[in-house]
Amino acid sequence: MADATFVTFWGSMPSKPLAATSSLTPSTSASFRSFAENFVELNPLPGQGPGRAGLADVLGMMFAGFPDLRWTLHDTLVEGDRVMGFSTWTGIHQGEFMGIPATGRTATIEAWTIDRFRDGIFVESRIIMDVAGLLGQLGVLPAPEAA
Repeated sequence: MADATFVTFWGSMPSKPLAATSSLTPSTSASFRSFAENFVELNPLPGQGPGRAGLADVLGMMFAGFPDLRWTLHDTLVEGDRVMGFSTWTGIHQGEFMGIPATGRTATIEAWTIDRFRDGIFVESRIIMDVAGLLGQLGVLPAPEAA
């Protein structure tokens, strides 16, 4: 059941710019019915509030910064009530994201999530993203020197 919910959520993520999709709000988006109201992100992004609403805010921030954002789920592992997923997200940085003004650069970021389910819905998650890679692709961090 956990793996089916996980794959269903990832399959429901918008594949078009946010303006062309339904609003990502906990009350209107089918995607969020897969999350407990008191959902816990164990590794929240800066400023992420609690619960389903906090997740909606973070996804809204991501789509504001990368309106053409696309997620690709590459792999999953399931054990009991947990699913680990490896994904990438790709988009052009066209708006402010985490205080960084638009750069016009394309970024592809690797992310790993460990999600826990109860009664077929997400109850907690831990996301680990390649933030250094993101900042380098946006030109915020200098490129590493060649050896």
